[in-house]
Amino acid sequence: MDTKAAEKFRTHRNYIRAFACLFGWQWSFRDANEVLEEIRDKVRDSASFTLLQRLPVPLDPIRDRLRSSWGTELLLALAGTHATDDELVRFTNTWGVVQLYYAAHHAVQAQLLAKGLARPSGHEVTKKQYLNLWVKPARASGLAPLCLAWGPNGASGLPAEVTLDDDLPNWGRCDNDTCWTLCLRAMRTTREEELRTRGTKRRQEKTRERRTTWDREEQARIELGRRPRKKPDFPVARLAPADKSTLDSKLREYSMLDYLYRLRIKANYEDAGMFTDGPDDDEVSKSVHADLVNIAAAAMLVHELHIRQLVGATVMKRWLEEWVKANPIGLRPMGLAARANLILKAD
Repeated sequence: MDTKAAEKFRTHRNYIRAFACLFGWQWSFRDANEVLEEIRDKVRDSASFTLLQRLPVPLDPIRDRLRSSWGTELLLALAGTHATDDELVRFTNTWGVVQLYYAAHHAVQAQLLAKGLARPSGHEVTKKQYLNLWVKPARASGLAPLCLAWGPNGASGLPAEVTLDDDLPNWGRCDNDTCWTLCLRAMRTTREEELRTRGTKRRQEKTRERRTTWDREEQARIELGRRPRKKPDFPVARLAPADKSTLDSKLREYSMLDYLYRLRIKANYEDAGMFTDGPDDDEVSKSVHADLVNIAAAAMLVHELHIRQLVGATVMKRWLEEWVKANPIGLRPMGLAARANLILKAD
């Protein structure tokens, strides 16, 4: 077993489990219909849902984003159904985290369009707009983990009765209490990775500034008739505490969508072996896949219910029925087909 891959897998497996747990899956294979009904009821009672006002907006772009989201989610669900061999499930999860991110990404864009906003141009803009949907508005509080984020001042969206456990190991038990800590740690560490990247960039900038200053001073000396000096080596500059504080204060909050994007990058580029070489038994990959499917279904249901409220039940019903009819998947309903009735009966 690849030790580094195993350590990374155990950490992110626990983070993924925490998001699923916060949505309502206290265990990976809890009945999905039961959990989704609970989510629907929570959304229906939330201010973010009841205060929505329908706007005259173009409908086709919203439908197109939803179709992209539904199709990506269905690929994720189907892969788990047909991949029964452990090795194949491991490869499936590598693509599964990518599909989960894009399912959420498209759903966020669809809701932004339904609210009369322009479609974000790129991942970073979408992630920023996500904060405006779920983290910054007070009326969105309570829809965890969507409403959670980590920023310069710590956690946002955390209920007053919840206390984070900084001593909890990354591989500690995930339950109804610890899932809050693990979810926010996933967001915090994602943001810390970006801070390290920005810190490295700032150190390089300071080093270049020192070289430029030396060159300018040396040119001035030569113009005064002084002998040229040997150009010194310039080690990479260090950042003062004030520099680090400034970088931190300027970096926005990081949310669930940022963490899902981080997983997408890891699976595609940085740690492709995490899900294939990391698992230490034949069953854990199946539970990871179940959590990925459940997170996708939960996140999309919340967006779908809000979009239904914005475009109207009649329009949403037509879109759902058209898509389900065009994408038959056999006897067992999956993806959108498994929750269409919940969306249509949200009143």
